Amino acid sequence: MSLSSPAVRAVLIGNAALAVTVLCWGSMVPLMHELLRRHDALEIAVLRYAVAAPLLLAILVSPIGGRPPAAGTIAGALPRLLVLGVLGVIVFATAYTFGIYYAGPVQASIVGSAAPVIAVALGWLLNRDVPDRTLLLGIAVAVPGTALALSAGNANALAAESPWILALGVALVLLANVAWSLYSALARRWMDGWPPVALTAATIAAGGILFSLGYVAAGLAGLVRFPPPAPTLPDAGLLVFVAVFGICLGVVCWNLGVARLGLSLASLYLNVTPIVAIGLSAVLGADVTAAHLAGTALVILGIGGAQVQRLRDARAADRAADRAADRAPQTAAER
Repeated sequence: MSLSSPAVRAVLIGNAALAVTVLCWGSMVPLMHELLRRHDALEIAVLRYAVAAPLLLAILVSPIGGRPPAAGTIAGALPRLLVLGVLGVIVFATAYTFGIYYAGPVQASIVGSAAPVIAVALGWLLNRDVPDRTLLLGIAVAVPGTALALSAGNANALAAESPWILALGVALVLLANVAWSLYSALARRWMDGWPPVALTAATIAAGGILFSLGYVAAGLAGLVRFPPPAPTLPDAGLLVFVAVFGICLGVVCWNLGVARLGLSLASLYLNVTPIVAIGLSAVLGADVTAAHLAGTALVILGIGGAQVQRLRDARAADRAADRAADRAPQTAAER
């Protein structure tokens, strides 16, 4: 098959887009950890979405976002957009940023990579989706891997080194994953018919604007430091990077990859993000131990292996359905 054929181009574009997503999302945790050395966690959580919100609005009205809904539809959906923004931005970003501060970049990345476990639990609670044996087996491998990695403590955290502080950081990362899983589930349910990129841009931009307004109001009331100190030029560059690449480009490339390759295959790429995060953390000076590496390997083996097997099962089921469909007309003709 020629490399210039539409099918091959779609596969190449999809894989390239997902590779960019992995690099963007995998780099966010260690780079945010660097920013946390000099800035408050709340400031970092707010400012990166304040930078990203205008860019997301531009994506919403551009061809990249698909056909935007009519103005009346957006106005009617505003309450739901704000609720989704609270979950997907305010709760997620605040909990995740403080989780990185307390647990450290390596531990936060490993715990975050086990997010499919939370998604399965929420799917069972919300929709009564019973997980299959393959996924349960993968979870049974991933959970001990996470525990092994956490046994190394939080020596890389900016907070005090303590099992209790580590537990707080882990709990916050898990809360962030719960908020994001709820956001994802409710977005599909509430905003059915919206193009994926437009949906993501509208909800995250709404959350970013609401987060920024709430932060300014809290600052004027004296509840938080305001205005935040001006970042140095390198810190400003890091902040723009995690906003533009981590939020905007990562989201656009993710949706592009899903559109070209499907959600199941695209999800396999997410298993690589902790490798990128841990590798970059090590380059930036974090202490990566054998327990971190072994625990990460078990998480990737469990979750990634389960996804590979489910993808194979789905493709086998599709092929069986196609064969049955091909035989059906012949059977009818024979009759």
